[in-house]
Amino acid sequence: MRQWWSKVKRGLGKRQNLTDELQQEMEAHLQFLIDENLERGIPLEEARVAARREFGNAAIVRERSYQSWQFPTFESLAQDIRYAMRGIVRAPVFSLIVILTLAVGIGANTAIFSAVYAVLLKPLPFPSGERLLWLGESSAKATGISVTWVNFEHWRTENHSFETMAGFQNADLTLTGRGQAMLTHAGLVTNEFFQLTGSRPMMGRLFTASDDKPGSAATVVVTEKFWGRILGGDSQIIGKAVTLNGISYVVIGVLARAPGFFLRPVDYYLPFRPTAPQASKRDAHGSMRVLALLKPGVTLAQARSDLDTILQRLAKADPGPEDDHRAYAEFLTEERTGDVRRAFVLLMGSVCLVLVLACANIGALLLIRMTTRAREMAIRTAIGAGRTRLARQLLTETVLVTFLGGAFGILLAGFGLRDAGAWTARYSTNLGSKPEPAGADLRRGADAGSGTGLLTGSRPQFRQGQSIDSVEGEQYRRRQQPNRARAAWRSCCRGDRSGCRPAIHFRDIAAEPVGCRDRESRIRARAPACARVATANLTLPERRGHSRPLWAP
Repeated sequence: MRQWWSKVKRGLGKRQNLTDELQQEMEAHLQFLIDENLERGIPLEEARVAARREFGNAAIVRERSYQSWQFPTFESLAQDIRYAMRGIVRAPVFSLIVILTLAVGIGANTAIFSAVYAVLLKPLPFPSGERLLWLGESSAKATGISVTWVNFEHWRTENHSFETMAGFQNADLTLTGRGQAMLTHAGLVTNEFFQLTGSRPMMGRLFTASDDKPGSAATVVVTEKFWGRILGGDSQIIGKAVTLNGISYVVIGVLARAPGFFLRPVDYYLPFRPTAPQASKRDAHGSMRVLALLKPGVTLAQARSDLDTILQRLAKADPGPEDDHRAYAEFLTEERTGDVRRAFVLLMGSVCLVLVLACANIGALLLIRMTTRAREMAIRTAIGAGRTRLARQLLTETVLVTFLGGAFGILLAGFGLRDAGAWTARYSTNLGSKPEPAGADLRRGADAGSGTGLLTGSRPQFRQGQSIDSVEGEQYRRRQQPNRARAAWRSCCRGDRSGCRPAIHFRDIAAEPVGCRDRESRIRARAPACARVATANLTLPERRGHSRPLWAP
């Protein structure tokens, strides 16, 4: 435990005199060996030499002591991080380009994924939300139109596919009697609505079937926000009246949490009570829609067929202008996101492609930088750094830059979602919630950053895995090859100063028969500045059984 605590203090920088202590301990041990040798009668110089030989290499002992007194893995990782930070400072332009490129790629992915998650992937915040259906009516001219009260009553009592149904619509009413008159937003709902949305009262109660009956007392259930902002947070509000459009409504409950079902936030809920024409005429349409909970095991097609059967039976019993109407049913998530699902999928694919292109560009930049650092890698290899150590250093540098790019990307995603939140909230499966880069979205950004770091950092590792000597040697040969050819040509044409070396043009000799005339003049034409050109005739042996030489055409 004491040794471990010593390592911790060393890691935290609280043992700055470790080097001096180690040096003193090594000197004391070496002096002890010298004293032992002197007691044996060995001369002083020989005793010192023997003590040093027995003690071993002081540098190796010092390094091993450091490793035993510290955490080697964490120490080397801290060194890699410090070196990577210095590298970022030394190359600010390169680092800025990489960080900004990653910030754009990761930020776009995080922002779009946040929107896609809120609109398409996030489950509904309602009990059994995957079985909630949006119901309406359809005709030959339109689909998803409002449901009449008569049809809704028959659907609710005669169907065999749904556990329960609730009708709902929006309304605007004027609040008076509490200061200046103000326009408020109401939700007209049947009593089953709160059961389908999982709403609970904070005070009082919610609607029951008796509240939906015509002639019953006018009641209202207010939201917590309306109760605190308009009603002053009165703890005795239950039983008191509020005046809406000149009608007194008794407050019977305060919601603990607003369902957030309506696209436009509502201040309170009123019982849905149809007018006399709506209750008697099958074609008296208003703006009511129906929310229904599908029974387990029942398919969407079966539910539509069940509702169509009820409408056909009503058309025979009460013929009218809407005998051709059929039921419109869609899952709530599909109804809210059907128009934008393809657009969001295309957006997600586009930003993923942007991230892939960013990774490719950053990988190319890192490869170019690796080429410029070949000499540095060669020197570090020469002084003892292994390939694993170099690969870890390069990977640490890449991951650090990627981490910075990911952090800036998440900030960019936050700013982007601030502007796009109002638009995406309209199609959100959370029905009014705004997407924010939190939770799963931050994990998405972190995963994208780490994946990008590993992907872009792996390419320089493969490049570094090649022999440094072969890389530098290839570059040297490419630089020197034209110079060697030029030097050879100059040396051939510098006969008046240093003498001309024998030059044999094998191409000319091999391309012509041995008896060709004026061969020497041809070679001199090749090097007109050379005063003395040595020529040689090369006679190739004939192939057995043939009278023509091997070189003959």
